[in-house]
Amino acid sequence: MRAVGIPGWFVWIFLVLFLWQVLGLFPVIHRLREANSALRFKARLDLLEVVGSLLLFGGSLLSFMVGNPGSGSASQASCSWPLSTP
Repeated sequence: MRAVGIPGWFVWIFLVLFLWQVLGLFPVIHRLREANSALRFKARLDLLEVVGSLLLFGGSLLSFMVGNPGSGSASQASCSWPLSTP
């Protein structure tokens, strides 16, 4: 059975989404310094959402990079899965 590779543009989409979430982190950190406690509470919830999204996108990007047999220097090694003995 042949493994289906993940297209390169799909990885770029996740990379752009990850960077977009990183840029969205800065206004949330700025709102944590507000004087109003209600705004700080909402900023904490937004921070939790942004960190969760970063973990989700980062984990997806990492799994795509590891799972893609044609990416990176890992494709240089000759290893068969499942490992078979001669």
